[in-house]
Amino acid sequence: MILMYIESLVLNNFRNYEDQEAEFSPGLNLITGDNGQGKTNLMEAVYYLAAASSFHTHKDADIIMFDRPRAIAEGVYARNGERLTLRGEICREGARRLSVNGVRKKKISEFAGHVSAVVFTPGDLEMIKSGAAVRRAFMDGAISQLRPRYAGILAEYNRHLAQKTRILKDAGLNPSLLHTLDVFNHGMAVCGARLIRYRRSYSLGLERHAAEIYSRISGGRERMSVAYKTIDETGAQDSAEELFHRLLSVFNSGKQTEMTAAACLYGPHKDDLVVQIDGRQARAFASQGQARTAALALKLAERDMFHEDAGDYPILLLDDVLSELDGARRGYVLGRIEQGQVFITSCDAAAPVIHAGRVFYVQSGRITEI
Repeated sequence: MILMYIESLVLNNFRNYEDQEAEFSPGLNLITGDNGQGKTNLMEAVYYLAAASSFHTHKDADIIMFDRPRAIAEGVYARNGERLTLRGEICREGARRLSVNGVRKKKISEFAGHVSAVVFTPGDLEMIKSGAAVRRAFMDGAISQLRPRYAGILAEYNRHLAQKTRILKDAGLNPSLLHTLDVFNHGMAVCGARLIRYRRSYSLGLERHAAEIYSRISGGRERMSVAYKTIDETGAQDSAEELFHRLLSVFNSGKQTEMTAAACLYGPHKDDLVVQIDGRQARAFASQGQARTAALALKLAERDMFHEDAGDYPILLLDDVLSELDGARRGYVLGRIEQGQVFITSCDAAAPVIHAGRVFYVQSGRITEI
């Protein structure tokens, strides 16, 4: 049973969409058109209203059409029989404005989480071979949608991290700033302890789901495992307070090293999600096919975990990813997306997918149903 989906979307000066609107099927929506016409931008707008962030850029200003002061994305979503109007106004100068049913939301945690979306792009297929930052971003995005409070904790941690980084870099010019390091170490320890607990819990579920999916795709010939690697490898059941004291101890003992390096060397911003295949670290030893299967397993596991936790399926956004998969992996994905709302982008209007509820053609930022 479909419980959550986007009914309609209005875009104004959002990327290359000057003034467009569209209505969607609660099932499968196929978005076609040549490259560079706006297919990914449409997916980005749907995701932005779910997560209050882009999967394509870290800078909100990048979303705004060139030489325009602001961009607007507004979507009408259905969830559990109710309708929600989510609106994001991204301003080139000043703070963005987020609202739900016309009510302004000042915090991300108050906006995100009303609806959820899982996005899968060709770049995600490289996440296993990429650096730790990519896998952290995957984990942070997934947890933020399941637990909106997490996004606020992460934002606060990153503010402390940015301030501490500036102090360490400017210490040569202004040594007096170094006495404030203890304040930011304390703030990072408070937030970091909470981040670690969320990440540890999520990684346990991720391993269970992803391992099963990987086994099915590989026909049971290979085994995948997932482990969260943080600053402290022990104490998996530690409380936030215990983790706080451990982090603070690490920060204090490493203070001189960080001052010498003029960089923040310790903390959850260095964590990783370690993936192994048959006991060997996938980043170093997996073949291209194994790495892609592992990435696919992680993204599908993210969707399954949301369904297990929330009882409905998140909106699934497959941005030109099917063309990057071989026949077996493509068939596996298509066999798992019959539930919930799905968006698939493709350059081919006759793409070999299950029958779409609606098919759209995008050209130069204009959306036409065909």
